[in-house]
Amino acid sequence: MFSRVERQATRFHEMVDRIGADPVALARLDQGRAYEQARSACLFCRKTDACLRWLDARSETDRIPEFCPNLELLMALRKLNKNG
Repeated sequence: MFSRVERQATRFHEMVDRIGADPVALARLDQGRAYEQARSACLFCRKTDACLRWLDARSETDRIPEFCPNLELLMALRKLNKNG
């Protein structure tokens, strides 16, 4: 169980980086509750295979991971990151 949680956490941070979301803004949003909820959503997500394929497909950086339960949040933080 511990190794599964660690792998999910790593994927979550890779997704944040790959999408270009601001990790500091995510950590601060709603006093950290948004980060906690997003990590939990990732931990219990059933799209792990699709996530790994998307993260590994470096040549497809323009494709949006529509399967991601955190997509809306991460895209909003991407806009903040690019505008700020």
